[in-house]
Amino acid sequence: MFNSHNKLLVLGVISSLGLATPSLAAVANFDSLTPGFSGSSVTENEITFSSLIAGFGLDRPQFLVQSSNQFEPFFSSPNYLTFGSPNMENSPIGSFGSMTITPSQVSDSVSLDVLTLNPFFGSDLSPFPPIDDSLVLEAFFQGETVAITSLLISEFDPFDPSGQYLSTTLSLSGVKFDQLQLYMPRAFADATIPLAIDDVTISAIPEPLTILGTATAIAFGTQFKRKLNQSQKKKKG
Repeated sequence: MFNSHNKLLVLGVISSLGLATPSLAAVANFDSLTPGFSGSSVTENEITFSSLIAGFGLDRPQFLVQSSNQFEPFFSSPNYLTFGSPNMENSPIGSFGSMTITPSQVSDSVSLDVLTLNPFFGSDLSPFPPIDDSLVLEAFFQGETVAITSLLISEFDPFDPSGQYLSTTLSLSGVKFDQLQLYMPRAFADATIPLAIDDVTISAIPEPLTILGTATAIAFGTQFKRKLNQSQKKKKG
């Protein structure tokens, strides 16, 4: 026999089983880190950034956490990640060549916001013609390339009315990967571009036991609710 309290309790449990679907997306927006942080690697929300190349002139290039509202709303407030040396002053964007991004679980989608200086901004005043580099996002699974996307800097979107900064969002989806590399092709010839990133979002693939457990819970809840409805009908009859 169910009393009214038990009925409400059971229905609440069934509802939670049917609707509670924990998100498998991890987001690194660097807001949990202290502005001014620098290090050879950085981890936030189980996403690790490492193996930084930022020009061969820097013996120990660093990941740098900066805080500024200059790049809002494209970057979420308040922090973002850039690169270079810890004594970098009055420069919101540091030099970048390549880095590795490693999620804690095998994943199937990634997106990240990037911002750079426009290489063609003020180029008419320079004696050297600007180089239209590209930015590449490559996905790996067990050491093998499984997907790759790239975009020329000149194809980035204008960020500000002056055209000094450019921005874009790079993404990959529908492939299974356990590591990512973000790089510019000339990084391995001692070239860099100014770069900052934010809002790195990676979606993990649910483990088989998690899927099975969720399906079992939903099936149990559905069956329990059916039996409860049958019991209520018998009482009314």
